[in-house]
Amino acid sequence: MDETDGGRGLGNAGRALVSVAAVAVVVTIALAVIGAVRGPVLPAPTVAAQTPGPASTVPSAPVQRVSVDPLSRRLSVEPYLSGQLPGKPFAFDRPTYTKGLFTEATIGGGTSDPDWKPDENLPVAVIVADLEPKTVVAGDLDATGRGVLAELGRRFYKGLSGLAVRDVRSDPPTTIGTYPAQWARATVTGTLSTGAAEKAELSLLVVALPNGRHFGYIEVRPDRPQARAHFAALDRAAASIVAP
Repeated sequence: MDETDGGRGLGNAGRALVSVAAVAVVVTIALAVIGAVRGPVLPAPTVAAQTPGPASTVPSAPVQRVSVDPLSRRLSVEPYLSGQLPGKPFAFDRPTYTKGLFTEATIGGGTSDPDWKPDENLPVAVIVADLEPKTVVAGDLDATGRGVLAELGRRFYKGLSGLAVRDVRSDPPTTIGTYPAQWARATVTGTLSTGAAEKAELSLLVVALPNGRHFGYIEVRPDRPQARAHFAALDRAAASIVAP
């Protein structure tokens, strides 16, 4: 498996970040439910992808404001945050642009998980992203985190029958250095095409940065033995995020 390009490939998961029908962005303070406009995955950080249709526009290339070194797995959110993401067996894809949700996002997962069913569920995974301003409920990290997490749960697991994103909740506010931060959490349940039950816990740390920027650190924790073996690596990655 080639770690740097995703091995079996997290392309399906990356496409899930951008595969929502075009709808207006609607934010409700109760749950901050977010709609997004489809945007293509860029084949390289500096090359714009072909437009998927006449109504589309070519997005700007990712500016690498949230970067992951493919060898060291060092996370950089210049000039504000840094961290250390998991090594093997996590494999990281190239940055993905998501109009209406993320200015860019990078996903890394344990792609060797035998219970991973592309188009239906995810392996144990981590996503680091720069949130688009329209994704953010101004001054409300609670609503922002819960809304983004609920939308990601629906998008990533849309192949499940009986999909439910439930128990969407927030931890008390905290800080990373001097920057306001807050965790949101949710539970995803549904049924795979095999008839097996699927359950995963999603977590999102939103950090408010200067100049209106918001960083997101997302964890996917499937309720499967193979995945649970790597939860400690996610704990270490989250704890490593600091303001230098």
